[in-house]
Amino acid sequence: MKIKNLNTPLHSCYKNYLLQIVTMLFLFIHCTAFGQSSKQNLNAALKVEILIIKKSDAPHTSKVHVYQLKAVNTSVKDISFSLTGTNINCVGKKNSGMDIKVYQGNPENTDLLSSTSPMITVPAGSSVEFYVKLTRPANTLLNTWNCTEVKAIGQNNLILSEGAIIESFIPDPADFR
Repeated sequence: MKIKNLNTPLHSCYKNYLLQIVTMLFLFIHCTAFGQSSKQNLNAALKVEILIIKKSDAPHTSKVHVYQLKAVNTSVKDISFSLTGTNINCVGKKNSGMDIKVYQGNPENTDLLSSTSPMITVPAGSSVEFYVKLTRPANTLLNTWNCTEVKAIGQNNLILSEGAIIESFIPDPADFR
């Protein structure tokens, strides 16, 4: 009976190749599992859902537009957070910025959230309605777009929601005459 030598260069090459495949497979499985757990952790941190309830009733040419929104606490605990509005880039469009104010309650008779009561507490499973008031500055470029992102921000600047985007067009009033 003759025994083959398994330490030939050819067999050694196959062993190295097999080892590389097993290593790559392990890394792929590990990275995929880590990516999913990171995504789950991120989604677990998002405990507030921001919804746009009502868009502005004002004509497009108006300098002031008010939007009604709702922040829903989707967690099982009370959450304290502030609501912020930020001008962001409208992708693929000519952009302008607007002045943004966030109000709890009707903006005509309620103070700004950011100045008098920066954090609001919403019980588990409940919601709070609020308003975003966008005002066009006097020097705003016309025939441009504005995108405002509204988010819920918790303690230590932890983002608690995905951003709700309010997209608006700033037309030239001369085009309507």
